[in-house]
Amino acid sequence: MRTPGRGFFGAGATSYVVVGLVHVARQLQGRPAEAEPAHEAMLAFSVTALGMTWSLADAYDALSSSFASLSITVGALDLYVLRALRPTGAALAGLAVVSGLGALALAAITGFGRVAPPFYLYALTTTLFVVAAVRSRARA
Repeated sequence: MRTPGRGFFGAGATSYVVVGLVHVARQLQGRPAEAEPAHEAMLAFSVTALGMTWSLADAYDALSSSFASLSITVGALDLYVLRALRPTGAALAGLAVVSGLGALALAAITGFGRVAPPFYLYALTTTLFVVAAVRSRARA
């Protein structure tokens, strides 16, 4: 028997992976020429803490890489759980809530930073997990 909400959960998990791949693709494209002055200023600003020194540009690159790896990993884990473990309606609802809260947190961070593309993608991911939670819980 097919668990209600599986399709939306799978779409949410796939959306996580897509958001991560979009981050990776953007990093691989390099910076546009008009962003170079801002990047130079970020390289000039450095912070020393815990015996390490890094520039604001380093922190930005690390944050972007973290978003990408986190999104791909969570999405891949969700897809694995969905296919290999075949969760029941209640378990799927719980997983959807946890994954949806994670996507909501990432949407809030990117929204607060006014970074529209990932904000919209994380908001879509959150919505898919909310629908999955509601559908799977309603029939659990």
